[in-house]
Amino acid sequence: MKITHVFFDLDNTLFDFTAASNEALKSFAEVLNVPYDNSFLDVYHEHNHTAWHLFERGVIDSMTLRRSRFENTAEHYGIKLDGLMMNRKYLRLLVENKRFMSGAEEILDYLHPNYSLSAITNGLKEVQRPRLMAAEIDHLFDSIVVSDEIGLAKPDSRYFQFAWEKVDCPPKDQVIVIGDNPHSDILGGREFGFNTCLFDPIQKHDQIESDYQISSLHELKDIL
Repeated sequence: MKITHVFFDLDNTLFDFTAASNEALKSFAEVLNVPYDNSFLDVYHEHNHTAWHLFERGVIDSMTLRRSRFENTAEHYGIKLDGLMMNRKYLRLLVENKRFMSGAEEILDYLHPNYSLSAITNGLKEVQRPRLMAAEIDHLFDSIVVSDEIGLAKPDSRYFQFAWEKVDCPPKDQVIVIGDNPHSDILGGREFGFNTCLFDPIQKHDQIESDYQISSLHELKDIL
């Protein structure tokens, strides 16, 4: 196998989205005047997961996603608020908190001289490009495909078609998708005909149909 193009997911693959999100959510708990604890996080993540699930399947648009996850969480506590206003504050904090996953910077520097790198993300446009620029790694990518900008989301085959065309359609067996999500990254990439690599640092996924499975980004040196 001769890989020439590497498609990286961003959240919880290159960026430690979970840590950054939890820091940003502290401000949401303060707005609601509720304890910032596991109970609060469970409520938010349930509504956030539902919103992203519906968005990735084309049931709701990105504006509804932005609004509903915060308004539905607030409603759980009997509070009404402007979900879009809270979303703007939350996303601003995400951009400011540009934490990398362990080994991310090193593996990008290792791969960049010999591979075409692309960023493929279902994230929102207010966060992804600004965060790449703030982290000073945007120049490493030949293409950046943000679902919110094109109106398509992984695992939709049209998303992968768009990303593929952005790098001039190399042979599909020369492309590898690296991501932490078995559905949007691995299933979507595999069904489009790309090689796939599941990044599973806490080894929570078993029997995932992926060409490779790694628990550390440094392991990519054994693959690429």
